[in-house]
Amino acid sequence: MHFGICGLPKNLDFRQFSFSCAYFMWKTIARIIIRYPFWTLALVLLSSGYMAYEASQTRISHQFGRLLPVTDTAYIEYEQFRKTFGEAGNTVAIVAAPPAGIFDHDFLHHWRNLATELGQLEGVSSATDLSRLVTLHRNDEEKVFFTLPLWDENQTADSFRAAYLNSPFYHGIFTDDALENTLLLLRLSPEIIYSPGIIPLIEEIKEKVKLYQETHNTPLYTSGLPYIRMANTLKIKREVYLFIFLALSVTALIMFLFLRSWRATMISIAIVCIGVIWSFGLIAFFDYEITLLSSLIPPIVIVIGIANCIFLINKYHSEFRQHKNRVLALQRTITKIGNATFMTNATTSLGFAAFILTDSIILVEFGLVSAINIFVVYVLSLVIIPVAYSFFPEPKRKHYQHFDRRWLRKMVFNLDLWTQTRRKTIYVVSGIALALSLIGMNLLYTSGSLTDDFSRRDPVFKNVKYIESKFKGVMPLEILIDTKKKRSVSQVKTLKKIDELEQKLEQYPELSTPLSVARLARLAKQGYYGGNADFYEIPTGQERNFIYRYIPRDNPENAKLLNTLTDTNQQVARISLQIQDLPTPEMRILLDTIISEVHSVFDPESYDITITGASVIFVKGTDYLIRNLLISLSLAIGVILFVMAFLFRSWKMIIVALLPNILPLLLTAGVMGFVGIPLKPSTILIFSIAFGISVDDTIHFLAKYRQELSLRNWNIVESVRASLRETGISMFYTSIVLFFGFSIFIASSFGGTVALGMLVSFTLIVAIGANLLLLPSLILSLEKFLTNEDFKSPPVRILAREEEQED
Repeated sequence: MHFGICGLPKNLDFRQFSFSCAYFMWKTIARIIIRYPFWTLALVLLSSGYMAYEASQTRISHQFGRLLPVTDTAYIEYEQFRKTFGEAGNTVAIVAAPPAGIFDHDFLHHWRNLATELGQLEGVSSATDLSRLVTLHRNDEEKVFFTLPLWDENQTADSFRAAYLNSPFYHGIFTDDALENTLLLLRLSPEIIYSPGIIPLIEEIKEKVKLYQETHNTPLYTSGLPYIRMANTLKIKREVYLFIFLALSVTALIMFLFLRSWRATMISIAIVCIGVIWSFGLIAFFDYEITLLSSLIPPIVIVIGIANCIFLINKYHSEFRQHKNRVLALQRTITKIGNATFMTNATTSLGFAAFILTDSIILVEFGLVSAINIFVVYVLSLVIIPVAYSFFPEPKRKHYQHFDRRWLRKMVFNLDLWTQTRRKTIYVVSGIALALSLIGMNLLYTSGSLTDDFSRRDPVFKNVKYIESKFKGVMPLEILIDTKKKRSVSQVKTLKKIDELEQKLEQYPELSTPLSVARLARLAKQGYYGGNADFYEIPTGQERNFIYRYIPRDNPENAKLLNTLTDTNQQVARISLQIQDLPTPEMRILLDTIISEVHSVFDPESYDITITGASVIFVKGTDYLIRNLLISLSLAIGVILFVMAFLFRSWKMIIVALLPNILPLLLTAGVMGFVGIPLKPSTILIFSIAFGISVDDTIHFLAKYRQELSLRNWNIVESVRASLRETGISMFYTSIVLFFGFSIFIASSFGGTVALGMLVSFTLIVAIGANLLLLPSLILSLEKFLTNEDFKSPPVRILAREEEQED
């Protein structure tokens, strides 16, 4: 006889060849691990040591994750705006509501001192408050405008109130309509807002604000993009360690309660701790930063890693229980389920890798690191468990007596009984669940806002809403009007159009008072006419020529102010305002309305209009993410189904196997609709993650079922029963670990993370029920339709045959 690769006869067909090669590969891997445990362990420790070094270089992100790709039009427009006008999201707003009133002399004195203290902090470029406002006057001798303070220490409250009321330029910007709240604006240096130095700066601002509140018994409300961003960063920093601790504690406790083995628990904890080191190491290796999403990777790795450990340790105990040979049990653990665990981790990894298909930076980073990390923790468990158990004494009866627990045997018996005798009930319940899911899905809606993930009790959220209620908006919104001609912005025609648009925008309660060159032109005319508020209006063409003679050409402060509202060519005018942090649907409607208002004043054929700002970027980023996540979810399902089709070689079986995994996703979507949980980036993530994990149980069950068919003479009923007995316990154990493992995210202070934890846990617990009840029922009901030659003899054998023995 002639022999070829792997010592196989040359006349063997492809299926026999692939079976034998896969078996030979896993057998070789098992021998290497068992025979060379020290070298194997040394390799793991060396590579993990390098990753520990990389992990020491990890950095926390100090900015919101970029949602849009760099090629997106909205992103390009926003970057062009920043290049022309500078950073817009660098303002911290502090609002005071003094009991004695905003014009009270003592309040203004202390308020000015606070502004002075804050303005002296390193990283603060300017601090402007009510006491530092100025009025514009003209000097006829020198033909120049000059400024005088609006308030001084000797001024009475009534006098200052009258002076302020005569300065409409500041109304709505530094005070609310009721004149009960006033604003202190801190502009931060562009160099510090995205650097690690922003954290101590914001903390110092918070300390001084807190001290002022306690000393003067005046409520203060702090907000602004840098403040929100730092609150976000500090929460991430705290929660990443909290989740690691909770994930380790919860999963280890559940594992010990199930297996009643400190040895198994400690080995598993060691494996997932190394996995956590790899997760931080991979983030640093790819030069990524820890974001809200990537902070979830370590606890997810712990949960999935513990589930892997339970499956492998259960198999080892099961094998040892049969023949009491430790080495043979370890070899068979690797050989028999090597392909199965590899494929199940591959499908889980694919569920996370689907996010790489989006162009969103934060999702690509999350998907890439998660996908690699899941395979790493799989390899760690496959290597460390056999090595560790080869050093320990043989298991005692107490280590595997959990297989004989009465409640477990009863659970498996009931599963068997229900799939044999109550299939109609299972189908009816599944049908009702499907119908309710479809009804609930019709109630789904997309939403999301910048503060949406903050708890309603969080001071950050409360401050934003308070400032919005008084000053109408917090989030920056920018309207750019390109006149297509140099120096057209200063023409009276253009100024009047801008003024007309501003008056239209001021009618919307969701928008703050706008600031533009038109408002400056009004101020200049008022100053020209001796500060008379009756002349606070756009100058005529003739007045413009006289007024502009009084504007100093060589004053750097004037040039700096003007350059924040128009470009250097005076071709592009900027209208800057704040908008409320609305949910995405409402924000989308409002932005469309604003665009209509702009077009009603500025003809799109004569002017180029751009609407940008952090609020616009977030809305368009949310829409983009949801659209791309739906596409990536579809692709993930398609790729996983392709893998299953390759494994089982039966499209009929794949369709049936798909039902127990799609139903939980539909049911979760239905629950979201009924409960009112919107589709947003943080909640739509759950579908790819949950599908990739839940399909593992399907692969385990079908692999065991196909193996039992060959052992039991193609007796389908007995094969299903045997598969339930063999895989049911491990599937139950791992699903409970996954359920409680993902439930730890409920402890988060981010609403999106809480929703993700609850919904993934719910999806997985429904999926285990579907895989243990609906899948076996469908196989039994459609036995003749499903079990054909292709399914019996696929191209790749996932589990080794029971009768194959080790040499």
